[in-house]
Formats: sequence, C-alpha cells, structure tokens
Amino acid sequence: MNINKAIRKQNKSLKRFLFSESFIFFVLILILTYFDNLSTYLKITIIFMEALVVIAMISKLQSKYLKYVTNDNKISIKTGILDISMNFRVDNVVLVHTEDEFKDIKIILIIASKIKRRRYKKVNDKFLRNHKVVYENFKNIKHKNINKKYYYIIIEKGSFMKYKLLNDIYIKCTKAFFTDEAIDRIKQYRN
Repeated sequence: MNINKAIRKQNKSLKRFLFSESFIFFVLILILTYFDNLSTYLKITIIFMEALVVIAMISKLQSKYLKYVTNDNKISIKTGILDISMNFRVDNVVLVHTEDEFKDIKIILIIASKIKRRRYKKVNDKFLRNHKVVYENFKNIKHKNINKKYYYIIIEKGSFMKYKLLNDIYIKCTKAFFTDEAIDRIKQYRN
C-alpha cells in the first residue's frame, strides 16, 4: 500500500466533504433568508440542521488534523484543530511504539523529561499493563536510568499522516528505541 497516495486521497476526500458540507450550510442560510413566510417550526428545524452541519465539519477536522514541525533538536506536534501542540526535544524520546494498522495506528512515545507538560502523562503500572510490548522494552530502559522521570504521549488523530510523522521521528530521534511494530510501520511507509 502506498501511504503517500493514501494521504493524498485522504486530503482530497476531506476537501470534498468540507465543500459539500459548506454548500449545504449556505443553501440552508439562503432558504432562511429568501423565504420569510416559513413557519417557526421549519425555521427552528433549519437552524438545528445548520448546527449539525457545523458540528460534523468540526468533528471531521478534529479527527483528521495532524500538523508537525521538526527542527534540529525539537519536534512540535498538533493533533486536532482545537488541541494544544506538544513540544519535545528529540534527545528526550526514549521509546517509540505503534499499535493497530492502516489509518488507525496509534503512536506511543515515551519521553524522559524533568518537567511534566500539559499533554504528558506519567508512565504508571496501569499504562504498562495495557501495553505489554511497551512494558517489556521499557523495563530495560528503566534499569539503565532509574532516576529519570518518564512520561508518555499517545498520538491517535491524523489517519495516514501518522506514518509520515513516524518516519520523521525515526529520522530525527536517533537515540530512541523503536519496537518491532514501529519499524514495520516505517517499512510500510517507505515501500
């Protein structure tokens, strides 16, 4: 499967969806403005439909949006139009793991940091129980550096753009350990 082609198809599909939804939204506005003699019930129904169209557009953008910037030693990731961006240094990434396949992959990053940021979650027993592969690889890393604090980030939004992000993380984070699943996803992107 060519991931770059899938990314282009995904972007075209999103543009078609947004165009059709905005067309419906403006047609409903035109109906409200040109037909003044509509009943109150019909006007309320049209306004409710406009609200549903706006909610559908925002939720679709929220689930597909993924932007990231890679600098020399820093990566900034923004998932969703309403979310706050995540910033971390490349040297602090300790472990990278992926779960699931195709557009539903989840990228799990474990970061060693002195400061807990807003989007970081502390690596705890519950997280390690839910992610067995991460636990097996993380215990080796933890034994080498017992005094460091570790946090994790799970990137779920972005569909096929996550493959491109994963490849860029692989290029930039040379000190990080990549699980076999993450390496398989990188190979899948590069083929």
